[in-house]
Amino acid sequence: MSSHPSATTLIELSSNLRRANVQLCFLGPFTSGIVQHFGAALRVYLQQQTSDESEVTGVFSVYIEMAQNIQRYNDRNSAALAACGVGASSGIIVIGRSESRTSIVAGNWVLDAEVGELERRLKELRTLDQPALKARFKQQLRSAPSADEAAGAGLGLLTVARHGSTPIEFEFMPGDRGVSYYSLSVEV
Repeated sequence: MSSHPSATTLIELSSNLRRANVQLCFLGPFTSGIVQHFGAALRVYLQQQTSDESEVTGVFSVYIEMAQNIQRYNDRNSAALAACGVGASSGIIVIGRSESRTSIVAGNWVLDAEVGELERRLKELRTLDQPALKARFKQQLRSAPSADEAAGAGLGLLTVARHGSTPIEFEFMPGDRGVSYYSLSVEV
């Protein structure tokens, strides 16, 4: 038995990704080096795909915030995630393109104990329009960050929501042993 994917598996994977309009995808450990290098490749790719610099900036900003949130969350909770049997440094970011918009979707495991507060904050962000998001962002920049915000989640989620052309979408899928799979998506 081979330890690497067969050509058939790769063809099927490529076909599935194309059908889903996936342009770029990263699956694996999120370290600061990987976040930076994938981000640099993403910026070049986006600049080749569109001349709209605001779209490039928006997609890149959302990617950076999502990737850093995964990295920081996993770093902060590595022992607890490992105890639950999930990869403490892994996650996924998928960037897709439809005719008029770019979508960015991120996913990673989170501790069940933190789902309620995160879900509350995400639901609140969905209720805010762009002027309210901008005002909240400015307010948060001026105030002392909470423990979560100091770790990057407060301003990061606001940044993701602000760059979205539609409200953010999210889902929590319960797993086993005290963890849930969290996905966050936005269209730019």
